[in-house]
Formats: sequence, structure tokens, C-alpha cells
Amino acid sequence: DDESCEDTPYTLAGTATNQASVLWTTSGDGTFDNTAILNATYTPGSGDVSSGSVTLTLTAYAVSPCGEHAVDDMVLSIQELPTADAGADDDICENNTYTLSGSATNQLSVLWTTAGDGTFDDPAILSPTYTPGAGDISNGSVTLSLTADAIAPCSTGFTDNMDLGIQGLPTANAGSDAEICEGEDYTLSGGATNQESVLWSTAGDGVFDDATLLGASYTPGSGDISNGGVVLSLTSYAISPCSTSATDDMMLTIIPLPGKPSTPEGPTEVDIHFTPTSEYETQSTGADSYLWTLYPVTAGNIAGNITTAIVTWNASFHGFAYVKVFAMNNCGATVSDSLEIFVYNSVGVQESYGDKLNVQIIPNPNRGSFKISMQALNNNMHLTLYGSDGSLIENHSLHNEEDIEMDFNLTDMPKGMYFLRLYNERVSRIEKIIIQ
Repeated sequence: DDESCEDTPYTLAGTATNQASVLWTTSGDGTFDNTAILNATYTPGSGDVSSGSVTLTLTAYAVSPCGEHAVDDMVLSIQELPTADAGADDDICENNTYTLSGSATNQLSVLWTTAGDGTFDDPAILSPTYTPGAGDISNGSVTLSLTADAIAPCSTGFTDNMDLGIQGLPTANAGSDAEICEGEDYTLSGGATNQESVLWSTAGDGVFDDATLLGASYTPGSGDISNGGVVLSLTSYAISPCSTSATDDMMLTIIPLPGKPSTPEGPTEVDIHFTPTSEYETQSTGADSYLWTLYPVTAGNIAGNITTAIVTWNASFHGFAYVKVFAMNNCGATVSDSLEIFVYNSVGVQESYGDKLNVQIIPNPNRGSFKISMQALNNNMHLTLYGSDGSLIENHSLHNEEDIEMDFNLTDMPKGMYFLRLYNERVSRIEKIIIQ
């Protein structure tokens, strides 16, 4: 008896004596190359292989006059070739290991090998665990091979491959921290890899135009502005079979506009004969500098880039002037309300005579119709009436040394405060008239 591998024909070594001829026969489905020779070659059939063995019979026929023949059997065991199945192709996430499910038959042993740089926990078993290497992850896949070694007398092993896809984990980059000014929107510049989708979120009260875009635009809310900034978060969602998302944050600082400056504080009535300069002050928050303005420009000059400014009045100006201030920083400016200032020139030193002028405005307040009554004047005087905007309404020269009464009708004029001025080279007097 003997053994043979299923893929290898078997050369018999029969012997016989005193034979006229010999004949090989089989109980199986294989074939002999020549059944009439002692050293015939037998090729097993599929039934032989399936059965695992076959009986081969050698018959020696007698030489005449003998009529008997001799018969002998041998059992040829047939070893099947090994098979290997590495399993179906599959996918894993880069942060996972993979347990293989190989199978084999007719094997002496098995061995797993890889074309990559990962490792098996035990490559000599059918179901080892494979841990991908950095190169495998970078390439996105790796081929794993299962080899089944043959049982003697077979010598030809069998190898099968499976491809293991390796899905990278998602990454998220919300971008660098940034600054914007109050009132501005911010266009984000996020980045992501290996993502199925992305989503922007915020702990603030602003809104995104489309939170699913890497380059979304963010409009800060009032709370963001009040807090001086907001954290914006980008989440990158994984592609299956990965399930772990990635999140990154960026800080958006919001620089507010300066607080509205307070209305300038300072003199609101100026006799520039006695007061050639006036000082005005304001208050604000968040300002880097200040710009003071004086209107009209013919009223004088104003100088100051902090919270205090000095006005140098034009000696020839008379009427209303307006001072306001702009608070500024890199993001813009806010402006105060205007301070209204009545400016006049008494032209000389005011004597007590001006205080003794008996001037009556009847009625006051009024609806635009009123009378001005004065005692006799010892000197020529000028009478001027100014509107609330400093415009000259009437101008009279008074020469009468008797008592004076003058009627005025301003019913078509706007409501507000008007100013009556009586003056000459020695006297100046201002009276306020209120039209309701």
C-alpha cells in the first residue's frame, strides 16, 4: 500500500513471475497509462480523490500449459490538496482592528501574511486579529493573504487573498482665531477630511447663513457683541464604518464700536468779548481717539483729540454755534448730540446802566405776538432779534429819548427760544423770548 497526492500520477512497482502477461485493474475511476506493464502509471479520478483511496489490482496470467492466474491488490491512499479562503473583502475604520474569518481544508498548517505594515496577533490561526499600520491607513486599504500548507505527500500549498478597506477618521479645522468689528459678518474658512458632512455650531446667539458649508458666513448676535466674542465650532461627521466625529473650535473676537459720547458739557451762552475761549467735555467708552467739530466753521476753531476740547471763538461771530464730538476706534465712530451755544459780543465793558435798562416783553412766553416796552434811552442803542438758529430776524436803531414801545408779530415763525439784544458801545443786554 502507498500514498499519493491528488495532483500527482502514481507509478506502480508491480512484480510477477512465470507469467504470460499482466493486467492492472482498478476499483476506482482513474486511468492507467498502460495496464499491461508492471510499472504502469495510474492517474486517480475524481471519485478516487473524493473517496480518499483506491484499490489497484495486478493479475498475472499463467504460461501454458498452466491455466491458473495470480491476483494481488494494493490500496493507494490519495491525499487531497489544501484549500484556503481568506474571507470576503471588508472595511474597517482606521482606529479599529479586524478579526479575520479564514477557512481551510486538507491543510497541514496555515499562515496569514500582509502586503502592508500592520500586524497579526497570531498569523498561524484561521481567525487572527489584524491591526493596520500607518502605511495601511495612508493607503486606504491592505491585502491580507491566507496560505494553507499541504499535507505530505502533497507539496503544493494554496493561497487566497482578501482586501481590507481602511476608512480614515474625519478631521476638522475651524480655522484660526479672528477679529471683526461690531456690525460685520464673518466668512469662515473651515477645513475637513474624510467627512461625510460638516456642521457649524455656536454657543452664542448669532446665526450661520448655511451651517453645512465649510465657508459659511456668521452674523453675530447681540449677546455675542455684548460678550466681546463667541466660540464657533466645526464638527466633521465620519464616513461609515467609522462612527467617531471630530470637532474643532475657533474664537471670533468682536470689537465694539465706541459708546455714543455724552452731549458735550460747557458754556451754552458766551460773550466772546469777555470769554474768547471755552472748554467742553464729553464721556465715552471704547474710543481710541476723538474728533471735535464746531458748526458753523465761521464761529471759531476747536481743538482736541481727547475727551476735552477748547473752542477759540471768532470775535466777529454772533449767533448760534453747535459743538459735537465723534468717538472713534478701528471699527468706526459714534457721534454725540450737538450742544447749542448762543454766542455774542458785548463790544466793551458792560456798565451797570445795562442792568438798569427797564425792558419788558409782554407777554412772555407768547404765541408769536408780543410787545417790547422800554424806558427812555439816554444814548443811541441797537436792537436786534435773533431766531433760535442764530439767524437775524430784525435789526433796529433806537434814537428816541422817550419811552419806547414796539410790536412784533412772529406768528409765522417756528416755536422755540428767540433772543433780543440791546447794545451800544458801552452796554449789552440779552433777553430771551419764548414762542409757544
